[in-house]
Amino acid sequence: MMKFFTTRTFLFLFCTLLLHSVSQAAAINYGDDVVATLDVEGEVDVYTFTGNAGDRIYVRMRDAESQIDACVALYGPNGAQVAEQCLNGGIVKLKGIVLPQSGTYEIHASDNNNNDVGSYGLSLEILNSTAYATKIKCGEDIVGQIATTAQVITYSFEATAGELAILQMRSPNKSLESELEVYSPTGELLVSKFSSHLAKANNLSFPETGTYLVLLSDYNG
Repeated sequence: MMKFFTTRTFLFLFCTLLLHSVSQAAAINYGDDVVATLDVEGEVDVYTFTGNAGDRIYVRMRDAESQIDACVALYGPNGAQVAEQCLNGGIVKLKGIVLPQSGTYEIHASDNNNNDVGSYGLSLEILNSTAYATKIKCGEDIVGQIATTAQVITYSFEATAGELAILQMRSPNKSLESELEVYSPTGELLVSKFSSHLAKANNLSFPETGTYLVLLSDYNG
């Protein structure tokens, strides 16, 4: 008598659930620079701000001399993701993002690979409003300080269509890469200059009369 053996194959599906520790949301406003810490692996720090449809914003994030690989995401009032950038080291930037609707937005700051902890810097700016900028006039020489990681310093000035100007930024700190940007009254980028020594915009011509925005920062955060 012949015996038949039935071989049964079992498929075991192992699923790994990656748990994220989401912090309680903290308020952030246009013009704010924040230094905070991811205390546990997988942590996501959440920041909320009120934006209006048409706001053109700029978000920067970088590790503050820690092992974090910066990852920043923007979510709208309806919970949908608007933008995201994540890198394995260095600064991440959400630049020129136009908000699609008015309401409360969330910024999620985390480690890209969810396996590092440490401190980081985060900044939030609006590019088509000068309400949060320090006013300056032509001919002024300004001395300021970039004191925190990812910080942005903003100035505003009045200009008439057709006028020409020279703007420059220099840092005595050799580890800081000077970055100078000028935005039109509607938030359009007119010029962007960066250098390890002197960032300089020569013969900058203004296309319209109005209030212009200047952003100063460390190019790499």
